[in-house]
Amino acid sequence: MFTKNALLSVYHKDGIVEFARELIKLGWRIFASGGTAKTLTAAGVAVTDVAELEKLGIPFFDLACVDLYPLEKAIADPKATVESVTEMTDIGGPTMLLSAAKGRRIVIGDPKDRQIVIDNLKTNGEIPKQLRLELAAKAEYLVSKYRLNPARYLSEGLYDGTIGIRIAACKGENAWQRPAGVYSTNFNNDQLAIPETFILVEGEAPSAINWFDLSRALQTATHLAAGFEINFGKFPKLAIGVKHSNACGVGINETNCQTAIINMLLGDPLAIYGGFVLLNFPVGKNEADLLVHQYLKPGEKRRPLDGIAAPTFTDEAKEILVRKGGRCRLLVNPVLAELNRNSLDTQPIIRTLRSGFVLEPNYTFVLIKDHPEIKVYPEEQRELIDWEKIILAWAIGSTSNSNTITIVGNGMLYGNGVGQKDRVGCAELALWGAKRSQLDVYDATAYSDSFFPFPDGPMVLAKAGITTIFASSGSIRDQEVIAACLEKGVTLVMCPDAICRGFAFHS
Repeated sequence: MFTKNALLSVYHKDGIVEFARELIKLGWRIFASGGTAKTLTAAGVAVTDVAELEKLGIPFFDLACVDLYPLEKAIADPKATVESVTEMTDIGGPTMLLSAAKGRRIVIGDPKDRQIVIDNLKTNGEIPKQLRLELAAKAEYLVSKYRLNPARYLSEGLYDGTIGIRIAACKGENAWQRPAGVYSTNFNNDQLAIPETFILVEGEAPSAINWFDLSRALQTATHLAAGFEINFGKFPKLAIGVKHSNACGVGINETNCQTAIINMLLGDPLAIYGGFVLLNFPVGKNEADLLVHQYLKPGEKRRPLDGIAAPTFTDEAKEILVRKGGRCRLLVNPVLAELNRNSLDTQPIIRTLRSGFVLEPNYTFVLIKDHPEIKVYPEEQRELIDWEKIILAWAIGSTSNSNTITIVGNGMLYGNGVGQKDRVGCAELALWGAKRSQLDVYDATAYSDSFFPFPDGPMVLAKAGITTIFASSGSIRDQEVIAACLEKGVTLVMCPDAICRGFAFHS
């Protein structure tokens, strides 16, 4: 004897037969729309096609299981047209979801929730009020997200916005910004999405600052991965230390993980205190020991780190890295060991304004040493350039807060002069950082995230012993800059500002 009625109308048929059979076992009568009804009938499931409702009379539906046409996929198709998008725009699905949500029926818009519903029906014979509300809220959310797509597409961007799912609460940047929420807008199954693909295996919940630091470390790491793979066909072992969303230490080594960590620590052993570290290799006892015990100041027992992200941690490593109060967060994402040219973040960047926001394409440029627009002064030095140093400096500097001058050498970051108002100040700050860390910049390589408006910036670097500088061109005084570098024996590598400007993170 059927006691309740369920309406099933899904585009993706995976698992729907099993779901319907479980409902029938629990005494439910199944109604379905055309395509879903055919699928169930073919599988031998007793079902009434909704096309017959006019003759039978419309029953009261206690449950609606509905998913939507893949509109995002249709819009992303390079061959998409207004007609093809319109054809794939679901009208009935959103209507049924919203109607069921408003009527507080059991509404399932996400296939992952089917089993949750079945389990509750088996255990309680009913769905608890709070779960009904949660399912209704999710249905409203799914429709809101879905309907934003055609509005954006048909208006060619006149209408836009963002919508996300709160994954966790977290401490805000300051005491007066708490509590804060961490939301995901990951609609493309990004395997490096923050925060949901990074699993906390030790320590308290990451703060907003931790998440920001991890996000910027990922920008640097993925640009390094793309740059090295495209230019050299390989990607070294990598250790990045980040403080306030800028790299304060970066170390690479072709095969040795521990050397990469040492190089990262030496870059700025002071700034890394309380910083966040990202590694593209597993962390064992030896790596953990280096991270917290190497290069300490006299009298110190360990280096306090706020967090570390890595592909995996051994139990021994966790024991070494743990801090009192859970203040060292250990985050695991195995994909960190597989970074490559396809790992770049392609999602638009959203920056808030008062009562508004700016939506920009993400920074996906990759510096290619053989780019035809790259010029070398003097040209005869082209074959002698250490391109690994340039790619390292570019990946760090272009993903730091502008204005930026970045100095590298010997597989490590020497100094990162970020966020300054002028390039002379950037150069002086980068050199000051290297000096404070007792690093000799003679014969090192420097990168500028945009062109030098005057020769004074390059001359500060040349005077300190920098022998190679990469910068964009585009200043009205480019020839003065080139002449000054040639006079000082500095090899200047340039690419047009419109192509390679790394000014992506202005604030």
